[in-house]
Amino acid sequence: MSGSLVTLSVLAVLFVLVLPASIALPADKATTRPTPREPDPALAPEQVIRAVLDALKHNDEHDDGIRTTFKFASPANQAVTGPVERFIPMVKNPAYRALINHRSAKVGRVERKDDRAAAYVLVVDANGHAAYFVWQLSRQKEGELKDCWLTDGVAPVESPADDDDAQKA
Repeated sequence: MSGSLVTLSVLAVLFVLVLPASIALPADKATTRPTPREPDPALAPEQVIRAVLDALKHNDEHDDGIRTTFKFASPANQAVTGPVERFIPMVKNPAYRALINHRSAKVGRVERKDDRAAAYVLVVDANGHAAYFVWQLSRQKEGELKDCWLTDGVAPVESPADDDDAQKA
């Protein structure tokens, strides 16, 4: 009887110590950090694009997603598109509407040269239609946003012919 009790005790200890370590969350859940809601010099260009895409995907009735997007706009971009009250209807216009509450998005390889970066982005809108954009960013050289990557512009572009990626995004 005492041999069985020892075996059960060893199994219980193994269960408590080993099993939780083997039951890990999926990698994306275990390492997911909260989406940034404001510029930070630690963010790479791709992280900025993803933060903006996430904000727009979860835009609400107060347009908080669009407001977050405006925070990630470079000062030069804000000078042309701002203030935020002017920016909100610009994002809601047909050229950019696909970004708001989209189903999914894929960010292509980010091309960097010095303090500039650009990426091709595929968005599947709320209705399942593909939309393509070129995202342009720059690293700020001065001011309180020094060293932050911010959006200089987002341009809708023609979709590649017969692209099935929309079903995969």
